[in-house]
Amino acid sequence: MKFFLELYPPLKLKNGEKTRCVEVDYKEINVDWILREVLDEVNSNNKFEYRPEDLLVIINDRVVGMDCIVGNRQAVKIMLLAMGG
Repeated sequence: MKFFLELYPPLKLKNGEKTRCVEVDYKEINVDWILREVLDEVNSNNKFEYRPEDLLVIINDRVVGMDCIVGNRQAVKIMLLAMGG
């Protein structure tokens, strides 16, 4: 099963490109795995270090926890929470 993970807002990488969508191919994944995969990719290419608590995960218009299993054809959105000082 292919999962397409959309990032809101798109994250800008060091090379100037913006990451909007990540594609993975697994039978079953949970939110914790998604965040680890996305953060590994984003943090390795970004001057900022994002943490799981900086992100909000929404599946089919519902905020979900880290242990939630993503089902077939569910829309997953990862949103960066507002940060500031």
